[in-house]
Amino acid sequence: MVDFEGVDWIDEPVAAELTAKKEAAPEGVHDAKVISAEKYQSPNSGNWTVKFVYQIAGGQYKDVMEWFNLWDPNPESKKISNSKFTALAKAVGFKTFPPAFDNFIGKECKLNLYTVNDSWTDNDGNERTTQKNKISLTDGYQSPDFVPPTSEGTTKPSL
Repeated sequence: MVDFEGVDWIDEPVAAELTAKKEAAPEGVHDAKVISAEKYQSPNSGNWTVKFVYQIAGGQYKDVMEWFNLWDPNPESKKISNSKFTALAKAVGFKTFPPAFDNFIGKECKLNLYTVNDSWTDNDGNERTTQKNKISLTDGYQSPDFVPPTSEGTTKPSL
């Protein structure tokens, strides 16, 4: 058997639109779907954490990752994380927590996103910067049928 058995040789490059890097979503409320939910133990702290990945606007923008430290030993951190996780569960339609994290996969909601700069050093030692999305702490999760308020075209009623 050869090392590359079953691998296709492709003479034509893949279309640029398929390989283009996705940008962070603009700030605001966006349709989202949970595409991954996994529990794992953090290699740094040893704490158990749940990592969620959300697809934004049907895949139009970069996926958003979020970690919930539901068992954090710090009571205040645990309370914040549990509050956020409960808000997510309600937004996707659960009345109580489901039996498993993978019950969230495929569930839809709206996420209120903002952008931050993310910097890192690549393998060649070059400093790189990009934007990524974060979920708002105060009103980050809404049900899929939530209609965000808009100020365009509205007028104050006269008294």
